[in-house]
Amino acid sequence: MKKISFLFLFFVWQWVLGATVVVNQDGNGDFYSVQSAVNAVANGDTVLVHPGRYYENIDFNGKNVAVVSLFLQTGNRSFICETILDGNESGAVVNFTNGENRNAMLCGFTIEHGTGNQHFYNFCGGGILIVESKPTIAHCIIQNNYAEYSGGGISVWESNAPYFKDLTIRYNCSDFGGGLLMAGSHIEFDEQARCNIYLNNGGNGADFCKGYGDEIQSVFVDTFTALNYDSYHFYAYTSAFLDANYGKIEAVNDDLFVSADGDNHNSGLSADEPLQTLWFAFAKIISDSTHPHSIHISSGFYSNDQNNQKFPIGARSFISIVGENEETTILSGDDRLPKFCSAENRQDNFAFKNITIRDF
Repeated sequence: MKKISFLFLFFVWQWVLGATVVVNQDGNGDFYSVQSAVNAVANGDTVLVHPGRYYENIDFNGKNVAVVSLFLQTGNRSFICETILDGNESGAVVNFTNGENRNAMLCGFTIEHGTGNQHFYNFCGGGILIVESKPTIAHCIIQNNYAEYSGGGISVWESNAPYFKDLTIRYNCSDFGGGLLMAGSHIEFDEQARCNIYLNNGGNGADFCKGYGDEIQSVFVDTFTALNYDSYHFYAYTSAFLDANYGKIEAVNDDLFVSADGDNHNSGLSADEPLQTLWFAFAKIISDSTHPHSIHISSGFYSNDQNNQKFPIGARSFISIVGENEETTILSGDDRLPKFCSAENRQDNFAFKNITIRDF
């Protein structure tokens, strides 16, 4: 009850400072689309979005406004899942790239199906792109986004202290930082209402990647992919530290098995209980020089469209990816993904055997 009261008072505070406009797809609001509402309001105003799936790419355009779902007004978490910003695979879903400050708020949404926008000649920020800005992003689910270069979920560049609170960043994919990439930046993670970052995929830092920047970054999360993680999951070119309470999965120090008709809820420890996706096997396996392991892939066709494969995969030391048969074990990029595997850093004893790689 205290949480709901706080949220309600915060919403009232926002409303007192500025006007509130309503976005509703049924016609009972001021606007049908979120972007049209953002274009119309002024600094300090609030855009209150009712449930629905909004196929849009939102740009705050330098405005310090609050874009919120009914969650902020009610404290009902179902509104987070029911109010969806869908990028329709046509760019970053939400953009903060014009110097927005902490009063630019995004709160209470599911953000998915983004593909990133160009930054430094590369596509970054599938779900959210932040450049030289410090917005407040709270109580959101960022999932199923892709960016060719960096930050499948969120990409943060040259930004001093955007504020992240109670975010769930999952099932995103990118070359650098499948879940979250930060470069030349510092992020303030709420230590009480912690974020969750898990089961993302990428070539360099599947869940988290910190690029250039000298400032030490502390990453406070409630749930990470695994508590016995390594640099495959959490990678930092310069100092970064993870403080996690729980692991989403239990990593295993053993060979794993993958089949096109498998299930990621299986143990993956035998051909009779195979996993379905290679990226999940990569998240789950542990290996080192004294315990090298293999991921065994049965004959079949593996792609994102057909059975939820995610590429690129990262290279990991002392792991071999072994197909059942070179001609019949096929990994495909569906003619739209740029690469199969990515790893910028030296890996030891990493191998592919008996597979066909095509359509990348």
